[in-house]
Amino acid sequence: MHRNLSDTEINTLKKQGCSSSEWAKIFIKDGASLKFFVNTRFTGSCKLGIFDKEIQVEQGIFKESGIYNSHLSDCTVGDNVFISNASAVSIYDIG
Repeated sequence: MHRNLSDTEINTLKKQGCSSSEWAKIFIKDGASLKFFVNTRFTGSCKLGIFDKEIQVEQGIFKESGIYNSHLSDCTVGDNVFISNASAVSIYDIG
């Protein structure tokens, strides 16, 4: 189940270069590690899963799951997804 971010979590995300004009519309699962969100802009309502594993992104290439250098708008992102350098991801349910 998703919940609102705490003030401490919002401050942590801001320190990692993340931003949102409406933090009240950003939801996260309990137990999620915030270290996997870096330089990401959130707009609209976004639901974020748990990121805590390395995943294979190509044959023989593994990366830490998370959202890096991207802009998400009105998205639901499942557990252990890798998103990087995505300039505009809007209205998606990513599993």
